[in-house]
This record gives sequence, C-alpha cells and structure tokens, in this order.
Amino acid sequence: MQMTESEIVKSYQNAETPRKQIKILAELNACDRQVIKDILVKHGCTLPATGNRFTGKAEQKTEQKMVEEQNPAEQMNLPTVDPDVQIVIPDEVVVAVLAEIGRLNRSIEADKASIREIQAAMEKAEQTKKKLAEFIGRSK
Repeated sequence: MQMTESEIVKSYQNAETPRKQIKILAELNACDRQVIKDILVKHGCTLPATGNRFTGKAEQKTEQKMVEEQNPAEQMNLPTVDPDVQIVIPDEVVVAVLAEIGRLNRSIEADKASIREIQAAMEKAEQTKKKLAEFIGRSK
C-alpha cells in the first residue's frame, strides 16, 4: 500500500464521485477494490449504494441469498422478527455487512492456512523427536 488508511479515508471523503474514487484508490495502492472498501467501512465511511445500474440483477440476487442464508438469529434460537413485517434495509448497510462478512471469511481462511502450517510443523517436530530418541537409544 502506498497510502495510509487515514489518507485513503480522507481521499474518499473529499472525492466528487465516491464510486470512482474507490477504483482510483485501489489502482494507486495496487490492491483490490474490496481492500479499499474494507478500510472505508472499518473507518465508518458510507459506501455508495448499489443498484441494478451498477451491480446487475444477478449480483443483487446473490447478495440477497447470502443474507437470507446467514440468519444467525435462527441458528442461535434467538427471537426473530415477525415474517409478515417488512423491514427496509438501506443498500449501504447491506454493502457494509457483506463487506464485513467477506473480510471475516478471508480472515478465517488465512487462519485455517496458518493452522495447517502449524500442524505440519508439529508433525515434523514429532518425527524429529522420534528420530532423536532412536539415535540416543542406539548410542548408549
């Protein structure tokens, strides 16, 4: 990254066209747009609303499906909202929640990779320990 997170946030907040600024910041910092969006959400910025014009119907349906499938209230047996009551959630809130879910999923995958590396190192250490014990036993 070429810019600090605070510089990215200031640049975004001062931009005439926030949507274009995300792309520009990603290019300037040689990173993916999602990285910039994650930084902005982390610092409380409201991302541009999404709609058919920009994301297409297929992507919106995918996002809606993700939100529907991940209902933690039901998974934890918490009280849920009456299904007959309609709640309108602003697009920027949905985008922020999905960005956070994406960030958490990437973090989980990175943690899983680290765990696999640690397990491999532990297995190698155990093999070395056995070989050392055999060597010491033969030396006596």
